[in-house]
Amino acid sequence: MLSVSLLAIRDGVAYADSLKLYADTFPNGPSLTLMMIDYYIVKEDYPKACASIDAIEKEVGHDPVLSALRSGIALTQVHYEEALSFAEQALSADPTLEDAHWSAIPASLHEDFSSMLSHLVSFRDSFDHEFDPKEFRNEELYQKFMASSEAITFFGDPIE
Repeated sequence: MLSVSLLAIRDGVAYADSLKLYADTFPNGPSLTLMMIDYYIVKEDYPKACASIDAIEKEVGHDPVLSALRSGIALTQVHYEEALSFAEQALSADPTLEDAHWSAIPASLHEDFSSMLSHLVSFRDSFDHEFDPKEFRNEELYQKFMASSEAITFFGDPIE
């Protein structure tokens, strides 16, 4: 399975093909539903990815990781409010979920910049992470934020 997981980094199509092969070979595999979430995301079949998450939740109960997964899917679909809601639900249960933070940061841009600032500070403080203002300036998504007083509060003045 490690070789299949490594494919995700190198080749999304080969990764999806490997997941499909696994599903065909082991249709009752205990990890199949979890693995198929990735398959459906790679195939951009978000309703089936969400249905897989629902099936897992039905079996194991609520887990904040499932909310983080839902947040990432919503963010991919540009459903910012939903992405932020799921991310914050995950983070309220487990503030160490890095993926939930990474969803909350861009999703919060569409709420207000104070929310974005709050998520940046939380991530920085939780993971001792240094954000590079140049990376934010180079991304179109963050242009308005970088001109805001919240960005100056976070990165310092002047932002070069």
